[in-house]
Amino acid sequence: TGLVSPTLVNLSNGALGGSNLVTVGNTMNWTGGTMSGSGRTIISPGATLSIANPGGSAISTRTLENAGTVLWTSTGGGITMNGGVITNRAGALFHVQNAASLAINSGSPRFDNAGTFRKSVNTGTTTVGVSFNNFGTVEIQTGTLSLSGGGTNSGSIDVPAGTALTLGGTLTGGSSSSISGAGQFTVISGTVTL
Repeated sequence: TGLVSPTLVNLSNGALGGSNLVTVGNTMNWTGGTMSGSGRTIISPGATLSIANPGGSAISTRTLENAGTVLWTSTGGGITMNGGVITNRAGALFHVQNAASLAINSGSPRFDNAGTFRKSVNTGTTTVGVSFNNFGTVEIQTGTLSLSGGGTNSGSIDVPAGTALTLGGTLTGGSSSSISGAGQFTVISGTVTL
């Protein structure tokens, strides 16, 4: 109980759990292990979460809330979700620089993006297999982004020439949403209503 507000957090193994808020003031390095419990891990405005998990990691029921910058650079390890939520707040950046996957293991996990979700650097395919709800901006700068878990789009998705977007599951685009650019657009499964 009480205030948990460290400047630096290193999570390499085991579990960061419980019902409390953990507010990261400056830097968090997530190289393995699990975030669990009913609480929230908050990346403060101006703070950075570096995810470089070569063996993979997991979120189990917990909420990861980004108000700063997330740099996901893992080359081999994905993130498995057993329930739980990832929230990218307005003004925040979730920057994917890999060809890893964010996968559902159980429950109804989701990724809510109100800020900027960017894929760059790696020319392979990054797969988001959980429900992805976009209220902000998705920027595909290199490679392919596969949103295969369904969700909603009421923001914008930019697919420039030389990149690709694949959609699957049950995904619905709102009247104010947009998918634009000269890149490749493919529906791979499910029902996509635009």
